[in-house]
Amino acid sequence: MMTALAHDLSIERRVLDRFLVEPHWSIAGLKVRLHDIDPSSIDTALVALVIAGVVIHERAHMRLAPAVSYLDALGLLAPTNGHSPP
Repeated sequence: MMTALAHDLSIERRVLDRFLVEPHWSIAGLKVRLHDIDPSSIDTALVALVIAGVVIHERAHMRLAPAVSYLDALGLLAPTNGHSPP
């Protein structure tokens, strides 16, 4: 059985996967891309990622935080299998 926390973390990971593929997103565009996830769950995940310093909120856009971009450039991060685009 999946706990609420595990579920929230899996949605955060799906959102983070999108930022690892494309580091800048409009909030609306992210919700369209992740159409299989409830929009309020995406909002919750974005808030958690902002609080954790993983993404930065700039008006209606979000971007990957510089430190996370650097870790990605070093090859230390990668989208999870099954959630990255073709």
